[in-house]
Amino acid sequence: MIDQCVHQQGKPGVDACTLIIQSGLFPSNQLDWAYFDRGLHFSGLSDYGSAASDFTEGLKITPHDSIALYCRGYALYRLENPTGAISDANAAIAIDPKNVQSFVLRGKAFRKLGLYDQALKDFDQALILHDGDEEVIEERGVTQYEKKDYHAAITDFDLALKAMPDDVAALEFRGNAYRRLGDDKHAIQDYDETIKLAPDYAFAYGNRGIAHINLKEYQAAVDDLTRYLTAYPQSSPMLVDRAMAYKRLGKLDAALRDLNDALNIAPHDSIALAERGAVLTKMSRYSEALNDLDVSLQLKSDDPFTLQARALLHLQMGQFDSALKDFDSIVRLKPLDPVALNNRCWARAVENVDLQLALADCDKSLTLRPQSSYTLGSRGFTNFRLGKFQDAITDSSSALSLDPKSATALYVRGLAKKKLGDEAGAAMDIKAGLSIDPTIEKQFAQYGVSE
Repeated sequence: MIDQCVHQQGKPGVDACTLIIQSGLFPSNQLDWAYFDRGLHFSGLSDYGSAASDFTEGLKITPHDSIALYCRGYALYRLENPTGAISDANAAIAIDPKNVQSFVLRGKAFRKLGLYDQALKDFDQALILHDGDEEVIEERGVTQYEKKDYHAAITDFDLALKAMPDDVAALEFRGNAYRRLGDDKHAIQDYDETIKLAPDYAFAYGNRGIAHINLKEYQAAVDDLTRYLTAYPQSSPMLVDRAMAYKRLGKLDAALRDLNDALNIAPHDSIALAERGAVLTKMSRYSEALNDLDVSLQLKSDDPFTLQARALLHLQMGQFDSALKDFDSIVRLKPLDPVALNNRCWARAVENVDLQLALADCDKSLTLRPQSSYTLGSRGFTNFRLGKFQDAITDSSSALSLDPKSATALYVRGLAKKKLGDEAGAAMDIKAGLSIDPTIEKQFAQYGVSE
């Protein structure tokens, strides 16, 4: 019976130890080993509550057993009690200062509490005691990742992967770190390797899908996110990500389906509401779009993406004053964002107000991003509003040198040429603009501008 308690695994081991504890063959003050062994068997069965109870019983008899303290600490950690785990690890280390496992456990518990610097000190100490331990290096890398020190995380994952090249977790974490740094190509390489080693690992497909979105590889993103959603169909964030890819592919019905599904799962998801508002805008369902964007901003009032989506919708609805207010809010949030500055410049030109301020916005935007055809086009229209027709022609021509198919720049240049008496040049530009966008004349008529 003793041999079975010590050496059997799983439920048979638990049963054998239970028989010994209940047999009366041993005095209660000599049963520490039986409680410890049964605790280990419970841990092996992932029954950490029972394991912690048994280690506690054993420690009542032998309170200074560093291994049992570590084991109870580990059980508490798995029970989402990092504070208890730290207490036991402290006690174990006080008894045995060279107990590597206790330093690692305490480091993981500190990490769970968000105490990253203390966690890193413990992992460093563990590596002093056991130099080159790949698993400890990987744990340190995970901590650096959670601390958002992605370069340091990559360094640790590199070291871990030299010793364990098939470590799926290290590959995925390194890929995530690369993605956080904006290096999506290296991220995809790591996700590819992860998938080769674990072809059914859904999270690698999901992460690779997000990296493909960042690289504007939208069909590849849809394929990967679909693979992830096959395994986890109730993941509203991934439904939103796939909807974004569908939107970029012009598959608005598919995008709307995903966003509806996401909002059925998480009705108060401000990102899903904002994305659905953007999709509904593209589908010309303006009142529904405005409702979604309004609700999204009630949930998160300072989100630049949602403010911009609503501002652009206001422009399309001819609500120029409301659009300008949203662009003002965006610039307050992101005063050095060239896109935000350009958008406010354009909105002021459209509404024909504060034109000198509009010009200042465009100038500042171009200082931050000089080769922007959009901002040159906005400044061209602002100069047109100001009656600076030659400047309008110059800016529009510069915009067209960067984007020859800009209907706006062609139309504004045509209008400016007409103001200067170049009827032939005006007719040519206006005709070219209309051939690219047949609605351009109607759009400018909304702004109070016509031939």
